[in-house]
Amino acid sequence: MVQENAEITIKELQERTGLSRAFFYKNGKVRRALEKARQESDQVPAMKPQQVILNRAMEKQLQIMMRRMKQLQEENEALRVENMLWKATIENAKIGH
Repeated sequence: MVQENAEITIKELQERTGLSRAFFYKNGKVRRALEKARQESDQVPAMKPQQVILNRAMEKQLQIMMRRMKQLQEENEALRVENMLWKATIENAKIGH
């Protein structure tokens, strides 16, 4: 769970191991190991698996949006140049008449 950056809870340990809740509370050695793991994981913010998945999806969406924004910026710049050329053409046509 520490490697997964998941929150360490007795309930989660019980579900993953099939051991009773009492085992984790009554066994001193296990309890100390649990507290040590919790302290270590407190140094790194705990993330639930759902949050990790959501973060990855959001990062992917952000990458897509950044690419699209770059495309739109390039298109906008090209249109500015084209607009400037048309304005110059119109001004030249007015002067020529």
